[in-house]
Amino acid sequence: MGLDPGGFARPPQQKHRSLNSALRNLVLEDGPARVTRPFPYRWAWLLDNPVRALLLSPRTLIDRLPLLPHHSVLEVGPGSGFYSLELARRVPDGHLQLLDVQDEMLAEARRKLTCHGITNAGFSVADAGLPLPFPPERFDLALLVAVLGEIPDPGTGVEVLATVLKPGGIFGGSRTRAGSRSHPIPSTARAG
Repeated sequence: MGLDPGGFARPPQQKHRSLNSALRNLVLEDGPARVTRPFPYRWAWLLDNPVRALLLSPRTLIDRLPLLPHHSVLEVGPGSGFYSLELARRVPDGHLQLLDVQDEMLAEARRKLTCHGITNAGFSVADAGLPLPFPPERFDLALLVAVLGEIPDPGTGVEVLATVLKPGGIFGGSRTRAGSRSHPIPSTARAG
């Protein structure tokens, strides 16, 4: 994969039969070791530990994303909202939608955003590996931070996310230890 001028990894320019095959290398590039269940709510306090910002601070991650103030962003698996506050601030004329399989985590993120006066955010409980409760082509960017490995079938999860991305939308992911990667979802992959 090459890097564009902004430093974002871009997939090779080729047509793919399905998004699953197009992104299989992205999903499996670090090998088969994955945790396939969500981070436990009882340990949510760890997600807000200031030491986590030393690995990848919200500002550093979001500086790497091609966000515009009017963008609509889907944050998948936001946990307690460690990155959500900065995301919402970067899209003041847009919308941040938080999606998590755990209602307790969303409640924690909602408290955090409300406490800071954020009004451009929505909250949805759903499984990223199943059809999502959003219309097609709704979001400019889908962001997953240390979440892809928690989805039982990551390939299907990425395909599901692609359905709610606008044409040319960006799929951004990070494992926190190595930084962010953003991948445009080719329209040919979504159509196939």
